[in-house]
Amino acid sequence: MSCLAILLLALIITYFGAAITFFLAIGSVPLAILCLILIPLALLFIWRILYPWLVRMGRWSAQLRNILFLAFVLTALGIGLGYVIPNVPTVTLPLVGIKLPLTVLVFGVPFLFLLLLALAVWVVRLWRRGWPLTRNFFWDICFRSVALFWKIL
Repeated sequence: MSCLAILLLALIITYFGAAITFFLAIGSVPLAILCLILIPLALLFIWRILYPWLVRMGRWSAQLRNILFLAFVLTALGIGLGYVIPNVPTVTLPLVGIKLPLTVLVFGVPFLFLLLLALAVWVVRLWRRGWPLTRNFFWDICFRSVALFWKIL
């Protein structure tokens, strides 16, 4: 009798577990659809707030005097704090073999981020200044080639 009771209890638990899973699965479909709409909307809203700040920071760091000043200040801060704070772990640069405090790497991350923004600004400026010349050269070469071909005929 106890074996039959255990089997009946297992059957009831399985049945209610399947029913709960089924109803949760049905309820998760609208939630998934809602998430597919809300997540891109939230990312778009956040991007609209962050993008102007990233552009400003990129334009600021694209000026050579600013990026050099930032590199100097952040390196000096990293080295200075590395020697002032006791027991800061040191990191050895692989190719050079110089031991630097970990704070240099901590302050190097914002510098690399701003350098990346500056590179993006430089690429955009190069594209904006270079594309009209490239476009004119392309159409001029095509025109001259067709004119030469027509002259040969």
